[in-house]
Amino acid sequence: MTDVIKTLYANGCSFTEGKELEEEDPELRLAGSSKDIKTQLLVRDYRNKKAWPSHLGKILGVDTVVNAGRSGGSNARAVRMAYDYVCSYLAAGGEADELLVCLGFTDLVRTERFESMPGVDVRSDAPFDDGWGLMKTNLSPQKHGANRAALRANRLYYRHLFREEQATVTYVHQILNMQFALSSMGVRFHFHDALATNAEPIARFSFLTQHLLRFIRPGVHRSVYSIGHGEMGFKDGHTFEEWLVRSGAPRASAQHPLSEAHQIWATLLHSEMKESGIV
Repeated sequence: MTDVIKTLYANGCSFTEGKELEEEDPELRLAGSSKDIKTQLLVRDYRNKKAWPSHLGKILGVDTVVNAGRSGGSNARAVRMAYDYVCSYLAAGGEADELLVCLGFTDLVRTERFESMPGVDVRSDAPFDDGWGLMKTNLSPQKHGANRAALRANRLYYRHLFREEQATVTYVHQILNMQFALSSMGVRFHFHDALATNAEPIARFSFLTQHLLRFIRPGVHRSVYSIGHGEMGFKDGHTFEEWLVRSGAPRASAQHPLSEAHQIWATLLHSEMKESGIV
């Protein structure tokens, strides 16, 4: 395996996308909630330059950084898109050992639904999300700008279809499937928050998950923890969000990390991957 990583692919939710980073820019600080697609593209471009994947890419010296994170995005989305990207990358002649995949897992209740209606603009600020609408348990017209159809879909899904027990088992399978697929293709990877984010339901349904957890490879899924004097290390412990609060790193108005926190997080990820032999 070569030591050179040329492409970094990252996926996750708002903490990967870099939500609210635009608050640091005088011209974009109020543009984060804009419905105008051109403005959304400007915001995403700014976030891409400041979020942790960009900083990690600089540390690694890669040629290409792909940040496919989306605020509110689900684990199913991250896994689906990672599969698609890696397969397309390899099919185009990319070298497996020159690719690094970093995924930040999120709450297992999240999901999306595909919407495609004639005459309806389903473009997203990220082309890979065109047509996909987020479904959240706390969806409301005031907070998320939802229409009536979106509200009806949410009520139907979370009241009648969603089951936490099934979602928990599915989530552990998502981690395992991603791990096995990338390993079999010879692609290096690191998952953060994979077990810590949903630790409570995983423990509660341990009779269904314990036989699966033993297959998850150590060192590819660990979260940060305190090692004293304000410093952090990696093992099963705090999520990115918990670390952000405990570390006192700068946060935006809705508590997402600002650029300094993204830089620190990228440094932490790099140190963990070096220690684990991933890079």
